Amino acid sequence: MQLARAWSFQVPDQAALAEQVKAWGWTVQEAHSTGGRVRTASGEFDADNDIDIEVVYVPALPPQAAPAFVDAKHIFETLGVRAVPHDLADDVARRARKLLGPLPGQLRA
Repeated sequence: MQLARAWSFQVPDQAALAEQVKAWGWTVQEAHSTGGRVRTASGEFDADNDIDIEVVYVPALPPQAAPAFVDAKHIFETLGVRAVPHDLADDVARRARKLLGPLPGQLRA
């Protein structure tokens, strides 16, 4: 299983964004420590503490300052969260697909 989160750093209120990323980081730290439950539209699932967590981000446009991104990069690195720019979002999807394993009908004898 994989959890993915998208963040845009093209926002004027960098302080509020930094607080949101820090709060999210606390949740990720708890998930890595104890695991948890994931709720989706199709049900609830147990999440082991080694769940793959990835981030897709939209960087700030120059000349906009992005202090929230500096904080976020530190949080991502500290937590071992893979973060990629939005133009590499397909890589996150491919990794999620690989983590799912073979689909029915693709099993080898």
